[in-house]
Amino acid sequence: MLLSLRGLHKSYGATRALRGVDLELRAGEVLALVGENGAGKSTLVKILTGVEPLEQGCISLQGAEQQFANAQDARAAGILAVHQETVMFQELSVAENILPAATRCAAPSSIGPRCTRARAVRWRTSARGSHRPRW
Repeated sequence: MLLSLRGLHKSYGATRALRGVDLELRAGEVLALVGENGAGKSTLVKILTGVEPLEQGCISLQGAEQQFANAQDARAAGILAVHQETVMFQELSVAENILPAATRCAAPSSIGPRCTRARAVRWRTSARGSHRPRW
């Protein structure tokens, strides 16, 4: 199991945004969160990406329990969210939209499509084995 969420709970005052959410994700699967407004989709993503603290429940990544203090912790563990907007930045490629931070390469000469595509492939390869995305 790549990612496992068990018994997640989150409230905002009297409003219970998540109530006992369980979810499993295996390597190679694609997950889409679908539901009505107020169903808890954004809250679940915020908890998973370290933006919001988890009140109750367990997040396991490759069998190891995780507690993300912030978004940087989640990102260091390899968890990123691709948000629901179909195109965040019209002038960027698919790779650049998926990995906006990839444009922050160490050397100025490495900024651009090749650097971004290479980093996206490395990220995807580390997350899913040897599968190479089509651009």
